[in-house]
Amino acid sequence: MDQRGFVRKSIVRISFKWPNPDNKGKILTVVLPGTIVSIKDDGSCVVLADDTFFRQENCPFVVNLPTAGGYDGVPVAPSMQFFVDGFCALVLQVQPNGYVPPVTFETGPVRREEKVYGFLFPQEDFFTPTMYCPGNVT
Repeated sequence: MDQRGFVRKSIVRISFKWPNPDNKGKILTVVLPGTIVSIKDDGSCVVLADDTFFRQENCPFVVNLPTAGGYDGVPVAPSMQFFVDGFCALVLQVQPNGYVPPVTFETGPVRREEKVYGFLFPQEDFFTPTMYCPGNVT
């Protein structure tokens, strides 16, 4: 299985300016988490989030990536948006090749096809407390 087959978990911040119909149209800021579930070779990533607010009309949203100090102040615009089984899937185009290359951890003798329990692949200048799911050494 190649790296694209592993799931990457990382939380992004999705915020909406929403005219709440129950509060006389007062504008509220709604913040939702989104989970990065995959990263493509071109540097784009796929984010899943609850689709409730995405199905509302006139609900423009912004997505901010996690950084060491909280969240990046410059939002990332999705290049695609579609709905799947109660989730909204967003494709975000982040900095091309902006991910740090894999790191080799020397914890003892490791052989090809041996089980491993986590690799960190953070984006440059971003704090991503994430790991790929268990896989095999290649």
